[in-house]
Amino acid sequence: MRISKEEKEILVSEVTRIFGKETKLYLFGSRTLDQKKGGDIDILIRAEGNEKNREILFSKKMDLLVALELRLGEQNIDVILELPGDTRKIIKTALNTGIELC
Repeated sequence: MRISKEEKEILVSEVTRIFGKETKLYLFGSRTLDQKKGGDIDILIRAEGNEKNREILFSKKMDLLVALELRLGEQNIDVILELPGDTRKIIKTALNTGIELC
């Protein structure tokens, strides 16, 4: 895994602060491969909720991106939200190849 201990702690801290303690967080993509170099930070958030609070979840996603930029500096961070019933291929890939951070 190619994120520092500090970066991991910040990711976990901000995701649980914004989305709640029950939220699952996965790191996926090139940062999970030790032999690679560079690359953005790809994270999947398994958010609780339903279609009614979709707007709230997307607002929280924006809050998270702002908080991460303030704490980690300007970096390319891709945040994918998994909603109930989500069937996108990227969700399956992230769950199958990702590393659960919390």
